[in-house]
Amino acid sequence: MALPGSLRFAMRLLLLALPAMALLADKAVVPWLLIAATLAAIPAVRKRRLPLRDVATAVFLAVLLAYAGISAAWGPDPMDSLGLAVRIAGTVGIGMILIGALMGLAADQRAALLPWLQAGVALALGLLIEEQISDFAIWRLLHDPEPSRYHMISSFNRGVTLLALLVWPAALFALRRWGHLVAAACPLLVLALISGYESAAAIAALGIGGGVAVLAWLSPIIAFAVLVAALGFAFLGAPLVLWAAPADVLAKLDISALPATIDVRIDIWRFVTARFLEKPLFGWGLDAARFMNGAGEWPGESPIRLHPHNNVLQLLMELGFAAALPTVIWLGVLARRVSRAGRSERACFAGFFATALVIACTAYGLWQTQWLSSLLVAVAVLMLAARPSSGSNAELESASSVHRRPSGNR
Repeated sequence: MALPGSLRFAMRLLLLALPAMALLADKAVVPWLLIAATLAAIPAVRKRRLPLRDVATAVFLAVLLAYAGISAAWGPDPMDSLGLAVRIAGTVGIGMILIGALMGLAADQRAALLPWLQAGVALALGLLIEEQISDFAIWRLLHDPEPSRYHMISSFNRGVTLLALLVWPAALFALRRWGHLVAAACPLLVLALISGYESAAAIAALGIGGGVAVLAWLSPIIAFAVLVAALGFAFLGAPLVLWAAPADVLAKLDISALPATIDVRIDIWRFVTARFLEKPLFGWGLDAARFMNGAGEWPGESPIRLHPHNNVLQLLMELGFAAALPTVIWLGVLARRVSRAGRSERACFAGFFATALVIACTAYGLWQTQWLSSLLVAVAVLMLAARPSSGSNAELESASSVHRRPSGNR
């Protein structure tokens, strides 16, 4: 599939603007996803095709979201939860279209777009430095001239999170263009610069992702083992620890070196785990986490506040094993695909996988539109940086042959 010249130019500008835009206006990633998906899908729509490449993943997500919608029936607010299910399905559908459209691009078109992503990441890093030096002059100009310092710095959290994900496709491109040293410097430089901000989840995730990338570089077996172990801890190990460990033992842990919010999050995670164990099979229903009170009933004010800060625990609590078991199997299949990739892609894919998993388990609610959009955008850009599949190349050859005639017929 080929993008016409005007669409290529628009996609270049979108990739250039994405990282810095997310830092200064974190919710802008949602319309960015819609605009990018619309532009990228135009060539396929003109040919009356649906730009979906991974049909199996699309079917799995459709079934999962259908079940989430059904679970609204036994949730605290069925109509509101059903509306949420529709919004989630729309966001995921748009993201899958963008991913499929970018995966369908020919190798030369991918190569023409990726330097703009690289420039966008560099621009965002420059912005992080400038804001620290100038006492957040640009942010003050755009938002509030007299904010509290915590509010000002923490407003960068979502953009920093997206930057921690986008650095992996940028590193993959750098690896092919400039070699191992430059590629390794990409996540290290981003990690150093985001450490001056408040997103502990992004900092920890990128640090862990970097370690996983190094291990994945060594061999495909190590890559698969590490990713499966991470999934096992997220879906089984962490809930078991939160359930089995007595509250007084957790209270005695020395967490002074960790972010100030970690004790609150541990309490939330223990509460969510306890509620999950009350209804482990089908869960409490979509979006139940926002309504659950301290006694495990509703209506009431939830100690969870906005969301559980852990996608896995939220999935377990709201949708139960009926959704969590297929999800972990699907993620295991993705981990297997990562381990089978070429060495450079395997390292960057594994780093991305681990970074995304850590963020998902420490920072956001599973159904937050901004988080879902950021994750889908980052996956789409990662697929753009990946080598085109043989199917894409075959499609390109087929399209090219239409315009070639054998010399004997001239």
